[in-house]
Amino acid sequence: MSEPEAVLTRRKSNVIRKPCAAEPALNAGSLAAEPAENRKGTAVPVECPTCHKKFLSKYYLKVHNRKHTGEKPFECPKCGKCYFRKENLLEHEARNCMNRSEQVFTCSVCQETFRRRMELRVHMVSHTGEMPYKCSSCSQQFMQKKDLQSHMIKLHGAPKPHACPTCAKCFLSRTELQLHEAFKHRGEKLFVCEECGHRASSRNGLQMHIKAKHRNERPHVCEFCSHAFT
Repeated sequence: MSEPEAVLTRRKSNVIRKPCAAEPALNAGSLAAEPAENRKGTAVPVECPTCHKKFLSKYYLKVHNRKHTGEKPFECPKCGKCYFRKENLLEHEARNCMNRSEQVFTCSVCQETFRRRMELRVHMVSHTGEMPYKCSSCSQQFMQKKDLQSHMIKLHGAPKPHACPTCAKCFLSRTELQLHEAFKHRGEKLFVCEECGHRASSRNGLQMHIKAKHRNERPHVCEFCSHAFT
């Protein structure tokens, strides 16, 4: 082998092969089409029983299912805004709330500072004795608008703002209405057990299932036969 050919061979051996951009990425559809026994080390895609979207893991299905239930478990400790994905919370903190410790809510009376606007509102009651949301029918006052709405409905007969178009039943929040429509009129059970796939119509029903089936918690015991219940 001549010297130029030897140099060319060494250069070729040092080239790092990059993946071709035209190669199609694996998705839920391609994975579903491939038999499970041919996919060693690859999770079988799972399907949302509500909207039939497919996901590569139970985790992504769990996150997606929060769109149907309205659950937003990740709350920003600084501003109180909630998200259904932790990644959304982290992005929010990075853009809006992180590295902004100097931004605080200051009381105009005593100059005490607070990290959250709601904390300042609660504090202002100590100066004014008044809460921001007042009932127009009685002397009751409330810290949050939703508490005033609930008061107006329970004590003064105000209509609930969100009515079901099918049965005319009304609800205080849009999330409650969506859950009602899904369960009562479409027969959907939106709350899914991560361990066994059992579906429940309410968050309380799912918690009772988990306690009974997976944690063996049955606090109510019959005094006659000792049989335990959830």
